[in-house]
Amino acid sequence: MGSSSLFLFFSSALLPYLCLSGPITIQTIKQPFTASHFQYIDQSGVFLISSNGNFTASISNFEENSPYYFCITHVLSDAIIWIANRNHPISDSDKLYLTANGLAINTADSSSNTSVAWSTQGLNSSSQVSAMQLQDSGNLVLLDRNNVSLWGSFDHPTDTIAMGQSLAVGTSVDCYTADNDRSVGDYRLVVTAGDAVLQWNRMSYWKLSAEPKGSQDSLEPVSFLALNDTGLFLLGSDRSTVVIKLTLGPANFRVAKLGFDGKFRVSKFVDKNWVQEFVSPADECKIPLICNKMGLCTSGRCSCPPNFHGDPLSKSGCTPTDASLALPSGCIDRKESNSSVFYVNLGSESDYFANEFMAPAKRDISLLACQDLCTRNCSCLGIFYGNSSASCYLLENPLGSIMGSSSSSRKRLGYMKTIVVSSRANKLNEATGFPIVGLILLPSSGVLLIIIVVLGFICWRRNRLYRTAKSKLGRSDSSSSELEIISVPGLPVRFNYEDLVSATESFSTQIGSGGFGTVYRGTLPDKSVVAVKKITNVGVQGKKEFCTEIAIIGSTRHVNLVKLKGFCAQGRQRFLVYEYMNRGSLDRTLFGNGPVLEWQERFEIALGTARGLAYLHSWEPRPAYFPLHALEMHEKKRYSELADSRLERRVTNEEVEKLVKVALCCLHEDPILRPTMVTVVSKLEGISPLTEPRQESLNFLRFYGRRFSEASRIEGSNERNEFGFSSSDKLMSCMSAQQLSGPR
Repeated sequence: MGSSSLFLFFSSALLPYLCLSGPITIQTIKQPFTASHFQYIDQSGVFLISSNGNFTASISNFEENSPYYFCITHVLSDAIIWIANRNHPISDSDKLYLTANGLAINTADSSSNTSVAWSTQGLNSSSQVSAMQLQDSGNLVLLDRNNVSLWGSFDHPTDTIAMGQSLAVGTSVDCYTADNDRSVGDYRLVVTAGDAVLQWNRMSYWKLSAEPKGSQDSLEPVSFLALNDTGLFLLGSDRSTVVIKLTLGPANFRVAKLGFDGKFRVSKFVDKNWVQEFVSPADECKIPLICNKMGLCTSGRCSCPPNFHGDPLSKSGCTPTDASLALPSGCIDRKESNSSVFYVNLGSESDYFANEFMAPAKRDISLLACQDLCTRNCSCLGIFYGNSSASCYLLENPLGSIMGSSSSSRKRLGYMKTIVVSSRANKLNEATGFPIVGLILLPSSGVLLIIIVVLGFICWRRNRLYRTAKSKLGRSDSSSSELEIISVPGLPVRFNYEDLVSATESFSTQIGSGGFGTVYRGTLPDKSVVAVKKITNVGVQGKKEFCTEIAIIGSTRHVNLVKLKGFCAQGRQRFLVYEYMNRGSLDRTLFGNGPVLEWQERFEIALGTARGLAYLHSWEPRPAYFPLHALEMHEKKRYSELADSRLERRVTNEEVEKLVKVALCCLHEDPILRPTMVTVVSKLEGISPLTEPRQESLNFLRFYGRRFSEASRIEGSNERNEFGFSSSDKLMSCMSAQQLSGPR
């Protein structure tokens, strides 16, 4: 090989390393062309500049020792308006290639294997690229030999819209993941045929047409979004008809940017500084993940919703306070579909960011039916229910933050779907003592006295039955199911599954449904008509626990309870067989939102106490309708006035307050808001914190209180008959079960 050949060989081999500072090209570069940061290191990776000098194309990094990107930068402000390989950063030696097929970035691994990190896909194969041009607007285009544009960076935006740029319908602007992570995040701005919409995981949370600073000039379909020197515009197909506009002041250069915080901002560059002209959503609580998963955002502050705890600012977000409950994972875990479902109340002063931007899953539907719709949908994680519109909204993966009352103009009832993973009932039942304060407080208040007595009896009775069954069966759960049933005292009639199939004609006549089952009409061989309730959610109970609770239900007698005739526990099937009565009585067996025994107990308390409170026995002074009197004293924080004066100083205001609040919660008009018996005991024992009674769910007491007072005045007599009822009591005895306990 001659000296000239050796020179040419070494020159070509070492040229990329010898020419470390390649010249910067103005406006247009012909193909073929290669560039890397290492080749243009003296120019900070810049290899192309627009003819007006306002924009550069470079392979640069944004921090020392960080990866590199192929990007377009506004020179004066140093603002990056476009990045090619945002999801695949490269090293300083990786190269950008301009060929007849377009632009591509190749990256090499430690084994010298190369792969394509980014390329201009979708080019017309019949046209070949001749040159790359950086226009004065900042748009990087690929041209054929006739200077016809084949591809442009403005048509493939990243997180920024530059002045002079227009986006066609269907184009989106995607935020970064974080300040130090340029990959695509979860927030995006999408141009639709009717609007410009902000979305999080394809769920909308803002739109330009609803922006107070914007205005709609036309009803024509949208074709483009454009940012110019006077503002942001949605234009028709003729590119001149303004459909929606956001007018801003004049500017030499402005950008619209979607931040990784979910906010959309428009700013202009003035006197070497950025001036923010517009930002939305103005209410931070409307940003989907402002407080992470299940965090509650109120006036820009993050906390956890009622019945949830945790750190809302951490990625794990908030979880149910009750350790026996867990948030479902959607349709990922099929085992969850066989688990018991429980809905945790989020309150009536909360909402979800997406509700205002989507149609409800179903209209003209009851709350229980809405919950049932969610239960049957594995992807549903919770619901929001509009009381006034009877509309049902389903929450699906992924789950964002909850909006507090100050953030929502439309108040909806929110409920999170949870899966029962363990039971706390046995732990509560094993408590050997009941709070003494519960036995001595408020003998003059019928509602609290009845609650305390019933609670004490139920806890004692359940504990006794549980221990009796346990002593007979031993501590092993390996006993046969038949032995479990025989060993539980007090059980009513046990039916075979085949008996119920025959009685109900294969469950052909449905007469009602509730939170935990469906009720069918049936006829037994003795011609007696029954209501057969099929329990669809029996919690984590085994057959022994189920039978123990059935024994207690069967032994409970109350004027307002439908009699339990029998039961069926065969395999995983659970049925309750009631006397069939009129519709008003039958309704009493249908509501509830807890394990089998709990909704029966809560019903006896909520309904039985409402009836008993009208009498108040002989205590003086005797308010006409004590539930209303208790509510009024609660509103005035005058709890001690509800205690019997003969207790003198033996009780504190705080002790009375605890019982009053628990009692009022048991009388909530909405049965979903009433606490379960486990919760009542837990609150009275101080295990769980007290919750405030819901004012909006107790207003019905004022109506019934007025009716009671009016009836007392009309009758004009308080004489009691042989059964001990006054004339005013007759009104209560004539009221339906629904009137006594409040609408359900």
